[in-house]
Amino acid sequence: MKKYPYLIISLLAIALSGCISQHQTLLIKDISLISGSGDNFFWLSPNIWIDNNDDGKPDEFPLIRKPNKLFARVANIADSEAKDITVKFYANQANTYFSYKESSLIGTTVIPSIAPGESAITSITWENVKEGDFWAWGVAVSSSDDLDEAKCEFKLACRSFWSVYTCAGMPIILRFRVENPFPTKANVSLTLDTQRFPNDWQAFLGKDSFELLPKESKPVLLMVTSALNPKNKEGILNVISKIEGKIVGGVSYRIKVKE
Repeated sequence: MKKYPYLIISLLAIALSGCISQHQTLLIKDISLISGSGDNFFWLSPNIWIDNNDDGKPDEFPLIRKPNKLFARVANIADSEAKDITVKFYANQANTYFSYKESSLIGTTVIPSIAPGESAITSITWENVKEGDFWAWGVAVSSSDDLDEAKCEFKLACRSFWSVYTCAGMPIILRFRVENPFPTKANVSLTLDTQRFPNDWQAFLGKDSFELLPKESKPVLLMVTSALNPKNKEGILNVISKIEGKIVGGVSYRIKVKE
């Protein structure tokens, strides 16, 4: 029996795709979830990034109304070659669920092949027309060996992350949307992960529980206030979306105090 190549974009967000297949052409969600490690924040893929100055380090902000270099890394973790890998790049607004159908397709590339156990980096040029702190990108990947793409849609990875600046002691209002990605009515709850958030800062959600119809989304306000004389000038705040106790999505922010 032929063994199909097994592709992965680390920290993949296909938890909601219902993707089940006997063929090893599928891109799987976060490999750390399968191995039992990781924090489940699959909307923070480290394999999607911008690098406009070619220094090999992800840029904090995209350029506004100027060309940006958006990159994705794809790995083949199987024992056979992957061929003709199509990589599609998307951009979307701040939402706890990255909907590819509602996102803008901003570029497509093709990787000719990836050898077993190897990875490849591909990129597009994207002109950002959003705010400077806007970070919501998705990547969808398929290969020539895929036999059930229609059933699985795409193999997905996303990065929903924003860097925001504020002044010491001054509240800042962050806006995003919460969405029910399922075809049935559901109660969606929001919680704040503050593991990397300074103890002397404060964060409040305007509302943390939503009864949503299928595919419905609603706006959410998040207020963050740093300490008046903060010991730490930076904090990471993750907003986690859950349905029946299961993580279904989220958004994340890096908040920095201006010097």
